[in-house]
Amino acid sequence: MRAERRADAGDHSCDPLEYMDELSNAGRWGADDRLGTLNYITPEVRAAAAAVVRDGIAVGCSFEIGASSPMNRHGGMQRFMSMMPKDFGPRARAAEIAETVIMSTHGGWVTHVDAPNHLFWDGTTYNDISDSTVTGFGGAPVGDIAAIPDGVITRGVLLDVAALHGVDCLERGHGVTPEELEEAEARQGVTVRSGDVVLLRTGDGGRYRAAHAEHRTISFADGMAGWHPRCMPWLHEREVALMAIDAGQDPNPSGFEWCKINAGVHFIALTRMGLWMMDWCNLEELSATCAELGRSEFLLSIGTLRLAACSATPVQPVALF
Repeated sequence: MRAERRADAGDHSCDPLEYMDELSNAGRWGADDRLGTLNYITPEVRAAAAAVVRDGIAVGCSFEIGASSPMNRHGGMQRFMSMMPKDFGPRARAAEIAETVIMSTHGGWVTHVDAPNHLFWDGTTYNDISDSTVTGFGGAPVGDIAAIPDGVITRGVLLDVAALHGVDCLERGHGVTPEELEEAEARQGVTVRSGDVVLLRTGDGGRYRAAHAEHRTISFADGMAGWHPRCMPWLHEREVALMAIDAGQDPNPSGFEWCKINAGVHFIALTRMGLWMMDWCNLEELSATCAELGRSEFLLSIGTLRLAACSATPVQPVALF
């Protein structure tokens, strides 16, 4: 079942290009800042997040990454296995295997966190980092994913807009609006506050899992729901530390071709707001757990790999209730 309601594709009530300047956090935390909105996660915010844990129930929020061939940036990985030859003598009964894995950190349905330097606009990304800092051999060492060696630990809030509309999955191209976010807050009895990670459930993650179980593939090009650009001022005002979704953030089709900016939500968030992103989350078990417990807030731990000079990392987010 799909929601029939969606943002009007002809809605010109906002201009994502204007948001590039209006919502910029450049200089907010100093000229050398690389954390952007993760600065909202203070020790006090973490302590308050830990206080919501009561039941000790943990829920993982990532998709399994399976092998695929040929490898491409839209998902899967290539896995090369090796088995060490058996030893003679005391270890004659032992065997050892090892693997080499090749994958894209930005692959579709690979749960990952984007650093601000994933994208550039007019030659710069967050806090005026120049694209000249990126080289083929040196990578992207300024504003990279290694800037957060401790990962992300804070309060997570699930806003289940699919459940708000009583459907399994929102209509493809549905742009979730700030009004819908606030309706979801009211329905779930939770309010997004400074330093939170907001996880938006559209139901596309469930659609992907159903297709995967039938050995079918779906991609962003097939159409998905996402954040309406009008959500960006809302996220800015609420001082959200990281935005997450069970799809690719931007709706497709967006209905915003008139604004002459592709993936507008991505560009506004990363290059100007310094707002970190977590794409392609698995929120189905999380949604069920929130409904069962009657709570939509939890301690969220996002384990990030310290990939030097890289713009993203696969992650395993865990919600603890």
